[in-house]
Amino acid sequence: MSSHTSSLGFNVEGKSETAKDSSHLYRAPTNEEIQGLKETADLYKSNIFKLKIDELLSEVQIDYEEAKFLENNLHQIKEAFDSIPDQPGSNIVQIKQRLKKKHKIVIPFPEPIPSDDVQYKFAFKKPISIHLIGSYPLKILTRGPKGFNVDIVVMMPPSIFQEKDYLNYRYFYKRAYYLAMLAASLQDKKYKTTFSVEFGTYKGDRKRPILLVRPSGNNLNEYFSKIPYIIRIFPGIPPDLFSIHRLAPSKNNVRPRVFEGKQQLEKDSDKTALVPTPQYNLAILQDIFFISHLLFLHQQKKACPAFQDACILAKIWLNQRGFGTEEDGSCGFNGFLWTMLMAYLLRGGGPNGNKKLANGFSSYQLFKGTMDFLANHDFTNNQIFMNKAGLSDEFSEKAFTENYDIVQHEAKLAMKYLNDSKDDHFESLFLRKVDDIKLRFDDLIKISNIPSKYFLYTEAAKLDFPDRFIHFARVVPSLLKKGLTDRIDLITVNYKNLPRWLITQDPPSYSSGTVSLFLGIILNQEHSNRVVDYGPSPEDEVASAKFRKLWGSKAELRRFKDGSISESVVWEDAKSFESRSLIVSQIVSHLLKHHFGIRDREGFCYWAGQLNAFIRPAANVPSSLFNPEIAHLGFQPVMAAFNSFIKQINGLEDIPLRVSSIRGASPILRYSSVFIPQPVNLHSLKSFSTKITHYVEPIDVIIQFESSGKWPDDLVAIQKMKIALYIRLVDRLKNQYHNTFAWVIADDKDSIVAGNSYMDVLTDTGYVFR
Repeated sequence: MSSHTSSLGFNVEGKSETAKDSSHLYRAPTNEEIQGLKETADLYKSNIFKLKIDELLSEVQIDYEEAKFLENNLHQIKEAFDSIPDQPGSNIVQIKQRLKKKHKIVIPFPEPIPSDDVQYKFAFKKPISIHLIGSYPLKILTRGPKGFNVDIVVMMPPSIFQEKDYLNYRYFYKRAYYLAMLAASLQDKKYKTTFSVEFGTYKGDRKRPILLVRPSGNNLNEYFSKIPYIIRIFPGIPPDLFSIHRLAPSKNNVRPRVFEGKQQLEKDSDKTALVPTPQYNLAILQDIFFISHLLFLHQQKKACPAFQDACILAKIWLNQRGFGTEEDGSCGFNGFLWTMLMAYLLRGGGPNGNKKLANGFSSYQLFKGTMDFLANHDFTNNQIFMNKAGLSDEFSEKAFTENYDIVQHEAKLAMKYLNDSKDDHFESLFLRKVDDIKLRFDDLIKISNIPSKYFLYTEAAKLDFPDRFIHFARVVPSLLKKGLTDRIDLITVNYKNLPRWLITQDPPSYSSGTVSLFLGIILNQEHSNRVVDYGPSPEDEVASAKFRKLWGSKAELRRFKDGSISESVVWEDAKSFESRSLIVSQIVSHLLKHHFGIRDREGFCYWAGQLNAFIRPAANVPSSLFNPEIAHLGFQPVMAAFNSFIKQINGLEDIPLRVSSIRGASPILRYSSVFIPQPVNLHSLKSFSTKITHYVEPIDVIIQFESSGKWPDDLVAIQKMKIALYIRLVDRLKNQYHNTFAWVIADDKDSIVAGNSYMDVLTDTGYVFR
């Protein structure tokens, strides 16, 4: 048996070789090792951080030596596709019947389903080429709990298309037929026991179904029997098939007659006043650039040695946050976009058009530099184009702007970890799964029943969004943003991808009601509880009309104390602190009802105040000791009392040492205590007793005195000096502030431990500061 060596360099089969070569443990380091140590210090956060990165990379990468078996599967698939006989042009009824009868395959036509009377023909010819694309050929593949994907693009021949097939879904219908023919080839007896075949979607887009091929259990070696994988097959087209300028975001390529069941081409007179269809156009463009993207990234990987490892680190970070996973149907940001962004920053993106990243950077530096750009760049007003010089004026930057708010939010959190020089946040960045939406947001809305009709879903909107669910998912966050304004820092939409389906079944649809839509909200601490939303002056008729259209019956014209008159929305029932914390939920409920006809409890569920009942004072707590009016004001009274306490301490006269600072040490003073602090109602007390403090949570405060050389060196003596200072402070508080009660609690035994003694102060505000 041949000797095998592990990744750490130890011989697996015995100790003889290890003992023989043990002298290398005591020799001086080589020049290469010294250089490696120097690079680690210069290029990584720390030596330990680099070791963790290296170990993580080794764990998530596949063994490409074992992948020769996988490549045999790919050759079998290519053999099956090349053996498909050409099919002459047939009408839609004939191709559906042929595939259904011979292979029981249902062609995965997108919505709107083509009618049986379409005049154009469907033909099939062998692929002009088949290419590996994506992460596998670049060796930036990562394997997770569910395995990994290997992507193939099958280039469809131009001869099966006509010049104007980019119009009215004709390209997508022919694409779906071509994909069904590829699936049929794998149903041959020669391959049926080798592979299981299903249809799926890429990012939930029904216009672009893909083929999912799984090797069967009898067709796996020992390595891949433990690491499952799926071969994803994408149909593609040559770049010169359609004129690129016809696919610009400003162009319309779907005519209204398509939704009337009339899918023939229209005359030029029918093209007037047509709205653009950027989503439709983009779906065709995405089938064109598979190969050019692969070649571009391959060149970048060749120029930058650490590019490969940096891409893998980024994919791990994205997957831990649920971005770009198979289940995620809502967020467009994935590993491919990160890779393209990093490649862009290696060519530009810095000040004055210079490079932000360098080819000599380590994987950590590339990852951190890209994360910094993602966290701080304004994608709304300054979009990124890989080849901006080659774009015509028809390509609208605004049309291609995506909502990456949630990705940017996570990137900002990551940069806080990466810039922390004290602590190692490796686990938080790469090892911890943080994709549970119930824990990521302050408020969460689940909408199960998408309305069948709403006025924003117009006939024009249907041209680009035939699926009502997808349109609703696009418009509802932007509408809520208009109403919530600065009350929130972030609102994002989340929904699962369409499930894969058998090739013998009809494709699923979002509008079938099986997929729920979630909206996550992160509140703005300063503005979320605002009671009044101020609108425009009634003199601005256009702005006032928009304001009333947004708010409906809630909008009203009001005169305010300063004499100004303006449109406004007032949430009058928000009197208590608890109800004010739920103003955002009231706004969301009103806007969903007003614009979409969705009513609370019937159409959506809002998670925000369900746990408030658990943080209210218990019924058996003596009510005479508390002021019930204070509960409505939240943390404002205690913060005001703390500021008053600081002034009292700073105003004390005749104390041995001057107070240099007073800092809060209690979660109450950080607005993070479980219970809202309740003061003692001094007006209800007949006499004062220290037993009162049994019912009041003390608020910890740190008082720091000015430095002095007279402090003793003995630790026990220091604690006694502190007690003496407490006694002096209590004496001065009682003399200067007659409505303030103070006392000292101290252990009667000598101790060197701080905290065995302290001073409690009950101010006239009713709060106890310790």
